[in-house]
Amino acid sequence: MSETFKAIKVTDNVYWVGAIDWDVRNFHGYLTSRGTTYSAFLILADKVTLIDTVKAPFFDEMMARITSVVAPQKIDYIISNHAEMDHSGSLPRTIEATKPEAVFASKMGQKALDAHFHMDRQITAVADGETLDLGNMKLTFVETRMCHWPDSMVSYLHERELLFSQDGFGMHLASYERFADELPRDILDYESAKYYANILLHLSTFINKTLKKIADLGIPLSMVVPDHGPIWRKKEDIERIIGSYARWAAQEPTNKALVVFDSMWGSTAKMARANGEALTAGGAIVRLMSMNVCHRSEVVTELLDAGAFIVGS
Repeated sequence: MSETFKAIKVTDNVYWVGAIDWDVRNFHGYLTSRGTTYSAFLILADKVTLIDTVKAPFFDEMMARITSVVAPQKIDYIISNHAEMDHSGSLPRTIEATKPEAVFASKMGQKALDAHFHMDRQITAVADGETLDLGNMKLTFVETRMCHWPDSMVSYLHERELLFSQDGFGMHLASYERFADELPRDILDYESAKYYANILLHLSTFINKTLKKIADLGIPLSMVVPDHGPIWRKKEDIERIIGSYARWAAQEPTNKALVVFDSMWGSTAKMARANGEALTAGGAIVRLMSMNVCHRSEVVTELLDAGAFIVGS
């Protein structure tokens, strides 16, 4: 029996029409032990608008979800917030199936999409701060370069106070639950930290600039909807994830020491344990990780807030 894919209501006139990837375990070398989602969103405005698409193998799932609420041919606009293949891989087939009036991306996004696909269809570049009239709603585009690609931008739906944040504030987590408040807090905290550490940590200078840029806009945020993982819809959850990003981007060390080692015959392991015991006696919180059993993405996650990093080999 085949699975029936339905759109999930995010708020009035906005639907999640993405895909769930239960099986992926390697994402750019990052261990995605809980799978992931590729989110796309449908706005049922006067000008029906699709925000992002999904990884190419999941095109049919996305189209089935779209069809559950509107005929795909009624889509007027497509917005590409980010040109990476997990979000734009289905774009050429989506354009072919829907024949939209226009496809929008940032200036760098336009270049990236043209380079990827060599499409005959013209991509319209939007400027930082530009607003698109959807008839009874408005979308404003904000460039967030290097969060985490040069083309990255976010889109803000004024009438719903909703931020389509592309890869920002997301995580790799497959689930039928679409909202963060439906999931365990410990999983949310770990997977969001793991995502930041492995995808965005080296871009923290740009993340700081983006956080300030969004704050300076003075826009109310009733929801933050990323392209991976669950949607943040509760005020306390939105404040928590934004606060976490600010803390991680500041790269302020904590009283944690990370001891990472590899040992062929056990001598380095003994030294690692001795270091761990000494650090613990000195008041540090210690994480001891053997590369024989720990994946590098798990190590990087623990490194996110470590004040000391010791390597033995």
